[in-house]
Amino acid sequence: GGVPATGKIDKIEFLDKKKTQAVLVDYKSGKPRSIRRGKREWRQLVFYDLLVRNSAGISWSAVGGVLEFLTPGLSGKFERKKLEIPEEDRQQVISELQEVNKKIQALQFPFIPNPENDSEIEYWQNFGR
Repeated sequence: GGVPATGKIDKIEFLDKKKTQAVLVDYKSGKPRSIRRGKREWRQLVFYDLLVRNSAGISWSAVGGVLEFLTPGLSGKFERKKLEIPEEDRQQVISELQEVNKKIQALQFPFIPNPENDSEIEYWQNFGR
């Protein structure tokens, strides 16, 4: 949609010998957690899917994303959380990217209230200070 974007995918796992389909893997430190729609990890996997779909010269398709946790879960085993990415999720992230891009181009950087002291909001509120 005209929004310039770049990113680096941690790992691409091809599902067939002809390398026509792949799963996009993102490594995560910390204990395993679920992928919840609208949250950071979900958005990151959808973004990677969009990168693949909109990059020139890629002859394969992404069929989903995986979070691979580097800290064992309660069972003592390393866990992978899979995400299938429907078109509606892609459209939501595209819309968000376009909205943010418009605000950046207009130099609009709103202050976000943080009554619960969310560490991620705190980081971005103080970014560059």
